[in-house]
Formats: sequence, C-alpha cells, structure tokens
Amino acid sequence: MAIGSDDNRPLFIRRRLAFAGAGALSYVLLLALQSHPSVTERLYSTTISPLISRGLSRLTGLIPISLFEIVVILVVASAIVRSVLAIRAALGRRRRWSNVAASGALVVAQGVGIGLTLFYALWGYNYVRPSLETRLGLSRGEAAGIDEIAQITGELVDAGEAAYLRLHGRADAGVPTDMPGDRRSIIAGLDSGWSLATARLGLASHSARRYGNPKSPWSSTVARYLGISGGMYFPFTGEALVIGDLPAPQRIKTMAHEQAHQRGNAVEGDANALAYFVCVHSPDPLVRYAGISFARDQMLVELARKDPRRWREESSRMGPGVRRDRAALRAYWARTAVATDELANRVNDATLRANRVRGGVQSYGRSTLIFIGFARRNNGKVVPTA
Repeated sequence: MAIGSDDNRPLFIRRRLAFAGAGALSYVLLLALQSHPSVTERLYSTTISPLISRGLSRLTGLIPISLFEIVVILVVASAIVRSVLAIRAALGRRRRWSNVAASGALVVAQGVGIGLTLFYALWGYNYVRPSLETRLGLSRGEAAGIDEIAQITGELVDAGEAAYLRLHGRADAGVPTDMPGDRRSIIAGLDSGWSLATARLGLASHSARRYGNPKSPWSSTVARYLGISGGMYFPFTGEALVIGDLPAPQRIKTMAHEQAHQRGNAVEGDANALAYFVCVHSPDPLVRYAGISFARDQMLVELARKDPRRWREESSRMGPGVRRDRAALRAYWARTAVATDELANRVNDATLRANRVRGGVQSYGRSTLIFIGFARRNNGKVVPTA
C-alpha cells in the first residue's frame, strides 16, 4: 500500500475557502462603512446589534458562570487534538505531510473566516459608528488650556471628596473602600445609572434596557495571563467580564465600561466616558463614587502632563480616605502585573488599529476630551447634581 494512499483527509477546498472569504468580505464591509458612520448607526448600531447583543447576553446571563472560558477551552482543545492526531498519522506514514499541512492551513483559514464573520455580524461593526462626541452633540473646538483642565480636575476632586463622605460618613474609613456583600445593589445602581444617563444625555433607547449582568472569570490569574487586566466584552456570548478581585471603585467602573461595550460602544474612550456618566448618574453612593474617582484620576493625569505644579496642588487637596483608595489601586496593579502584560497590550493595540480605531490603545484616554466637551456645554461643569 502506498504511503498515505487511503488515510489522506479530503481538503474541502471550496467550502473552506468560502468561509475564509466570508470573513475577508466582512472586514472589507467594515472598511466601507468607515466612510458612512451614520448609515452604520441607523442600520446596525441601533437596530441589529442591540437586538442580537441584548438577546444573547440575557440568554447567557441565565447561566451563573462565565461561558468565555468554556468557549476558549473547547476551541483550544479541539485545535490541539486535531493537530496531535494529524501529526501522529503523518509520523505513522498513514497520511502525507503535504496533506496534513494543506488540511491544517485550510482549517485555520476556515476557522478565522467563521470567527471574523460572527464577530462583525454580532458586534464588530460598532467600531465605525459615530463617535460618542458626535452622538452627544459635543463640539471639540480648540484644545483645552491649563486653566480649563485644572478647573474640571478641581471640580472632580471636590466631587470625589463629597462622594466619599456620603458613602462612608467620615473623611477616612480606615480601610480601602470595599464591595458590599450583596452585589445586587451594585447591579441595581448601574441599571438606574443607565436609565438616567440615557434620558439625560439622549442616548439610544436600547441603552436603558436590561442586559445580562457582568460576570467574573473563574480564575483572575489565568484571565490576566490571557490579557484581561480589568475586563473585556466577549461578543460571541454577549458577556461583560470583569476581574473579580479588582478594588471596589475600579471594579464598578469596569463593570460599567464593559456594559457600555454590551450596548454597542466599541471604541474604548467612548466606553470609558459612558462608564463615568452612568456611574455619576446612579443613586447608589458607591457607584457614584466609583465613576467620579475614575474621571478625577483621568483628569489628574491630563493635568500632570500640562502643569505638574497645578497637579500637585489638586492632588494635595484629596483627603486621607480617597488617598487610601488610590494607594490600594496602585498596589493592586503592581501586585498583579504579569509577564504577558506587554504582549497583551501590543495585541490589543494591533486589534484596535485593525478595526479602524485611531490611536489604538491610546483611545482609552480619549474620554478626557469628552469630559472637556461636556463641561464646555454645561457651564464648565462635568459633574451633574445627584
């Protein structure tokens, strides 16, 4: 019997290339829609996308555990098993190496094509919808000067102190702010925040509706090695995932950020800004404090770049309790850093740029421009009254 004459696998070239081509066409459509954000908004981001994402998230939300890990494990395990069997067949002279290589390449191309097609159909075209600034009717105008940045930062520093005092009843609780024992109050506070923010900011109506609750991966350590330092949105299951051991203010802000992704806000800066607006409109004091803390720290970074002296002045006005929470967050990031952080950052940057997000990972910081634009429209104020 000739080597591999009977056990060579059929290649199914047409079928597999068809799936690969579907993925390529899906990406070409993204490039085409980039020039027509209003069409994307009208025909996809406020119609098809929320219908799919909300339905999927509500369905998977019935399952208390994260499905993200299960999907990843199944995909990786399947790839490993197929590879091992193919190599064993080739080593045993039951298949030709050329057949193994050709079949493997076609299977990978098919898998990538299916993944891309599903990704864009389920959620990915939201990358080219109008920016949040455009949707909120904000005018960027000229670049903010030092005085304007300092004014907004000062307002947020004051608001952070007031929110901390309202939450704890004193300037220093003696320990870092922690999550409540029952997380349902936080979910309810975020839901209220989405409802109020949608009405007051004029967001698309689906933003105020209930989606599946945020979940935590079963292992924070494994998730960090997979590149999830804070959270992520997994469009294939509609799950908003948040690392479970994040300090409370950061965890709540990240929950709101991933909920923004659930609602079709793909650009990171837009999701960051919406996380703030949702939290600051919430009646829950811890949720409101989390949002204000995030926006304050972002504006402090911006102020530090422009004027270190003014940054030191504003930083010095924070009370002991707020300082304790900020120190706890810095210690957390230092303690949980992993060797793959830089690689994950580069992959994330490349992914964002491939999806036409200007600046890649730098887009996370675009929320400061939205805060500035919002303040300009609201008499210099970025913090709404509670």
